Amino acid sequence: MVNLREKEYVYKSWVNKYWIKAQKDDFFEIFDSVKKVDLVTHLYNDPGKSFFI
Repeated sequence: MVNLREKEYVYKSWVNKYWIKAQKDDFFEIFDSVKKVDLVTHLYNDPGKSFFI
């Protein structure tokens, strides 16, 4: 996940340059979902953070 976040701009620019619209939409939806799952996982597991936003 750290690698994904560090290179997010690179991945998104590559997708915008080379993929067709339908593929882009799917990629960005999945990418955002993965980031949300990571956030919720940290909120649930990290001490001192509240799971309820």
